[in-house]
Amino acid sequence: MEIGEYIKKKREELGLSRVKLAKRCGLSQGYLRYLEQGERKPKIQTLEKLAKGLGVSFEEIAKVAGIPTIRLHRVPVISWASAGHWTEVQDTIPEEWVEVDVSRPNLFALRVRGDSMEPEFKEGEIIIVDADATANSGDYVLVRNQGEVIFKQLKKYGNIWILRSLNPNYPDIEMTPDHVIVGRVIRKVKKY
Repeated sequence: MEIGEYIKKKREELGLSRVKLAKRCGLSQGYLRYLEQGERKPKIQTLEKLAKGLGVSFEEIAKVAGIPTIRLHRVPVISWASAGHWTEVQDTIPEEWVEVDVSRPNLFALRVRGDSMEPEFKEGEIIIVDADATANSGDYVLVRNQGEVIFKQLKKYGNIWILRSLNPNYPDIEMTPDHVIVGRVIRKVKKY
């Protein structure tokens, strides 16, 4: 079904005239006629107005229009992660929230502090951590050692697991039984 046919069908199902739907959506009646007759292609902003006016989800109307959608999910930024040195864990209320295109039950975000993970992760950037994800050699991880945490790259050399800094000015840390991987970093969020 074309988007114009869809709009007309939904409008008629609701028992609305073009004039009433146009008012609901903040569009002109003439423009709505062009859309229904397939003479115009609606922009995303127009689809958002139409979805609201027709009482349907944006995802539904965008799908009919052939526009891919990405659903964003809010993730709490709960604290910061030291990239250089072990830092004491503190229970905190979320400082802020970020939106990501991943939905998993145990995601949280941390702000990077320090320069040991540069150039890939700069101080102030936000990392998204999945507490349920399995970590493999080469992954970026958040690791706990008793009451302290650190953000590093996990590497395996033979039978030895290492927490590696990307900045060569920082030494590698050999994993011990006291080290517990809290989660794997799955995204980096930059704010401009």
